[in-house]
Amino acid sequence: MKEKTQIKIYFFPIIVISLLTAFDQLTKFMITSKYELYESKDIIKDVFSLTYIRNEGIAWGMMEGKQILFVIISAIVLIGCFYIYSNIFNYYNSCYLL
Repeated sequence: MKEKTQIKIYFFPIIVISLLTAFDQLTKFMITSKYELYESKDIIKDVFSLTYIRNEGIAWGMMEGKQILFVIISAIVLIGCFYIYSNIFNYYNSCYLL
């Protein structure tokens, strides 16, 4: 029974992360296919607009051209998050689901 609960507890975050990633990639695809570089369109007039720009770096163009470092850092962070999440589940499982 514990194994089924453990599988279920991992299922929800994986689904949420997958849906958010799919939404992110879909919106990026839509913008790159419909906008010219530096083109801006109002979504809500005088409140919200989208502008297509390219950022080859991490945040605000930092470390431009060093994508491999970004991939390595991202992988380490994801592994760390998974490790922390599984330890939190195991801790609460041992305390409350005896």
